[in-house]
Amino acid sequence: MATDDESVDLLDPFRQFVSLERDVLVLSLAMFAFSLGFQMTNRFLPDY
Repeated sequence: MATDDESVDLLDPFRQFVSLERDVLVLSLAMFAFSLGFQMTNRFLPDY
């Protein structure tokens, strides 16, 4: 029988994948949000 320390966590691979440095993760999310916002507003801006 597995104890709490030996129990299998289904989210463990996801946590290891996202276990980047916090500033790298925040910067990546900010760049993604900026890029997405730019792509969404690009068609509404007139071409000069």
